[in-house]
Amino acid sequence: MDIEKRRSLFLIIILGTLVAFSLALFVWQKFLNFGKVNFIGEYPFTVEVYEGNEAQCLKDPCIIKGKRGNAIAVIKKEGHLDVIKNFSFRLWKTDEQAITFYREPYLTRTTSTPEQEESPSFELGAYGANQPFFNSESPENIITTFPSPIEKSLIFGGKTKALILDVSSPGEGYVVNVLSGTKEKFYLPELAQISEAKWSPSGNFMLFKTSQESPFFVMTSDYKIIELSVKTNWDLLDWNNLDQLVLVTNQIVSGTSKAELQATIQENSYSFMIFEPEIQEYQLLKTYDNQDIKTAPSGLVTNGNSSEIHFRSGEENFKIILK
Repeated sequence: MDIEKRRSLFLIIILGTLVAFSLALFVWQKFLNFGKVNFIGEYPFTVEVYEGNEAQCLKDPCIIKGKRGNAIAVIKKEGHLDVIKNFSFRLWKTDEQAITFYREPYLTRTTSTPEQEESPSFELGAYGANQPFFNSESPENIITTFPSPIEKSLIFGGKTKALILDVSSPGEGYVVNVLSGTKEKFYLPELAQISEAKWSPSGNFMLFKTSQESPFFVMTSDYKIIELSVKTNWDLLDWNNLDQLVLVTNQIVSGTSKAELQATIQENSYSFMIFEPEIQEYQLLKTYDNQDIKTAPSGLVTNGNSSEIHFRSGEENFKIILK
C-alpha cells in the first residue's frame, strides 16, 4: 500500500472515529444523560426550571425530565407565593420534591391572641442506680432509667423529645424520646451555656439560645448546630406543624423564596418569615410597616398551626392567615 492510500485510510479512520464519537455524545446528551423529578403539592401549579423545561402540573404525578446535574425551579400557583427549589436531576433516577404553598398573607385583627402552649415538664428521680426519668404530671409512668445517675441536671422538654444536660459535665447529656423511652448520649460544647429551648413538633429540631444577646441556634436530629442569622426576640419565634420556624424581624430582607437577611435594621418594618432547617433557607411571607402594625409585634404564637400566625401589637391582637 503506497503512502497516499495509507494516508487516506488513516484520515477515513480518524473521521469515522470523530463521527462515531460525536454521534455517541449526541445520543448521550439528548437521550441518556437525564434524570427525573416528581413535584408533589397542592395541584394545579406550574414548574419553571431555570434554563430547562416548563410544565403545568394538574395532577399527580407531575414528572419533569432534565439533564443530569443541579437545577433551580420556580414553582407558581395562582394566589400563592412563589416557591424556589434547589434540587438535582440524578442519572436515570426519579426523585420527589414536596412543595408547600402559602397564600398571599392576609392580616386581620382579632379579639384575643391564644396563649403559647406550655412545654411538658420532665424530672429525674432520686440520685442513685437506675435513676428514673418521668413526666412531672405522671411520675408513676417511668419513661426510661439511667444506670449512671445524673446528680444535677437541666431539662428542656417537648412533645416528642427531651434534652437532659449534665450540669457537672458542661455540654454533655442525653436526648430522650419521651414516646419510646430510647435515649442517646451526646457531647456538644455549644449547649454548655443554654438558657432556653423549644422543640419542633416532630422532635427533629430544637431551637435554643445561650444568652440574651447571643444569636439563636437550631440543633438537628444528628446533632449539627445551625446558627441563625436573624435578629429578633425569643417570643417572636415559634415552630409550626411542618417543623418550620416562624419568626418576625425588622432586618432588611432581600428576595422572597431563598430570602437573605441583611444586617441592617429598618425601624417600623416587620418581616414575617419562615426558616426551614432541613434546607437552611428563609422564606419571606410578608413585610408590614407601621401603617399596618402600629407598634412592634410581640408574643408570636402558631401553636403548631401552619395556616395562621397570631401576635400582639400594643393593645391590639392580630392574625395572619396563610392558607
